[in-house]
Amino acid sequence: MELKQANENLREFTRVASHDLKSPLRGIADLVEWVREDLGENPKPAVVRNLERIAERVAGLERLIADLLRYARSEQVDAECVLIDFPALVRDILRVDPLPGGFSLDVSVDAEPLSAPWTPIETVLRNLIANAVKHHDLASGRIAVDFRDDGWYCLMSVTDDGPGIPEHAKERVFRLFRSPGAAKRTGLGLGLALTKRLVEIHGGRMELVSPLLDQRGSSFRVWWPRTPRRTNNG
Repeated sequence: MELKQANENLREFTRVASHDLKSPLRGIADLVEWVREDLGENPKPAVVRNLERIAERVAGLERLIADLLRYARSEQVDAECVLIDFPALVRDILRVDPLPGGFSLDVSVDAEPLSAPWTPIETVLRNLIANAVKHHDLASGRIAVDFRDDGWYCLMSVTDDGPGIPEHAKERVFRLFRSPGAAKRTGLGLGLALTKRLVEIHGGRMELVSPLLDQRGSSFRVWWPRTPRRTNNG
């Protein structure tokens, strides 16, 4: 009962906070555009850079609000299942969020198509791929996405050749507002918390293996049930 009340409080807080923050953020974004227009054709480079930084901060806060809403609503998922084609799923993700130059992604499939809600599983995979890129310590890297059958589950793995995650930091990476990388890296740390919550709400589990070879690399592994789990926690 206490957990249910805590989740309800989180949803209510997120709804109110997002409503109260969206309008001021839009106002700031509009002001930035107006200032840009008033600067004319030859603005000072330093002024342009500062305006770009403001716009980036606003966009980051807007993403944070969207992530908070998704996190708070994740327990209410009860979507219709579709037959998921894994290569098509990855292609759709990369079409919207292409990898930066220097990064490559390999896909390996040894699994039957999965019947599952599209949005949650797409969100999980998108977050794990984005996390592999965001916290890489080099300008180039390799990401491997693997799908295979594991009993009553489909095992999805996203493996990178980044810096790895030390043992003492593994537990905190799934907490709200925690970043898996070093303290100097930026990030609000909502992606992995949302990812783990979505997996567990749908009856799956998630684990992190890191470091891998030569004390580098991480592998996030998700066991997604082949028998859909219905939720009714609204």
